[in-house]
Amino acid sequence: MKLDANNGLVSNGKVDPSADAMIPRGIFEVYTKDLPDRPVNILLSGVTRISHGTFGVVYRADMILNPKRGTPSSLSHRTPSERVALKTVYQDARYKNRELEIGRILNHPNIIQMKYYFKIQAENGSTYLGLIMEYCPISFQHFMRDNVKSGVIPQESVLKKYAFQLISGIDYIHVRNICHRDIKPQNILLSEDRNVLKICDFGSAKRLVQNESNVAYICSRHYRAPELIAGVSDYTTAVDIWSCGCVIAEAYSGVTLFNGDSSLDQMRKILFMLELPQSYEGLLKQNNHAEIFECRPTKGILNKRLKCKYKNYVALAEEMLSFHPFFRPTSTQLLAHEYFK
Repeated sequence: MKLDANNGLVSNGKVDPSADAMIPRGIFEVYTKDLPDRPVNILLSGVTRISHGTFGVVYRADMILNPKRGTPSSLSHRTPSERVALKTVYQDARYKNRELEIGRILNHPNIIQMKYYFKIQAENGSTYLGLIMEYCPISFQHFMRDNVKSGVIPQESVLKKYAFQLISGIDYIHVRNICHRDIKPQNILLSEDRNVLKICDFGSAKRLVQNESNVAYICSRHYRAPELIAGVSDYTTAVDIWSCGCVIAEAYSGVTLFNGDSSLDQMRKILFMLELPQSYEGLLKQNNHAEIFECRPTKGILNKRLKCKYKNYVALAEEMLSFHPFFRPTSTQLLAHEYFK
C-alpha cells in the first residue's frame, strides 16, 4: 500500500506539512483495544514527530488519561502522564489496513502494545487512523549504528538475549498464523534500559491462509526472502524467519548482510554470500522456481563470510537463512534450539 500523493501523509518520502496539524488538540475520545464500545478521554502534549514511512507518521507524546476539564495542554509536573507513541495512518479505501485488527489481539512482552485508537476525519473527506502505543526510545537500527560508530562488538550474551526475544515475539504471532512481512532493524525497538526487545509496525502484517494467494512484493528488499524475490505468492511464515535471520546476523557486525540495489541484485547477493551456484540466477530469470529452491547453502559459509567469533550464534542465523523455506526451522523449533539451552 502506498499513500495517495494528494490525500496521504507521506508523498515521495516527505511528510505533508498538514499531517502535524491533524493531531487532536485538547481533550478527545479514544477507544481501548479490549473495550471498543467504551471510549475514554485523553489529552496529549509535547507531540513530536520522530519518524515516518510509506504508511504513516509516528510521534512521541505525553498522555494524560481521563484528564479533568480545564487541564492545560502543556502538562503540569503534578499531573500524572505517560510517554506514548502515536502513529497516524491514511485509510485508503482501495486497500485493506489490518494493523488495527491485528493490533487489538496482540499481547506479548516482545511486541509493542497498542493501547488506544481513534479516527480522524480530515477537511477534504479523507480518513486517518490514529494508534496510541507504548513508547520505546531506541530502534535496533540505532543500536547497531551506535556499535559501529564506537567500534564495539556486542557481547554474545546480549545478542543471544535479543535473538531469543525476537524469535519469541515472532513465535507468538506465527502460532496465530499471522505473518509480519516486514521484519527489519527499523521495526524492532528496545526499551529505555535496553533489556527488552519489541517488534513494532504491523502495517504489512497479514493472517495467512493455506493455499491462498498473497502479494509477493512485500517486505523491505534487504530482508526479503528468496521466495518473495522470485514472486511466489503462496508463501508461509517462513518469510519472517528469513528476515529474522538477516537481522540476527547483522546485529553482530552492524552491516547489512544482503544489500542489493534491485530484486535481481538482491538475489545475486544471496547466491554469492551463501555460495550457491550462480546458474540459479538464470533459473530465476526463467521463473524456474522449483530448481532454484533445490539448492542448499554450504554449511558454515555464513560464519566464514562474517568472520564472527560467536560461532554458535552465527550457526543459528545460518539455519534461519536456508534458501528453501521448507528447510528453515519454525519459530517454535528455534525457541527449543540447543543454542538457547
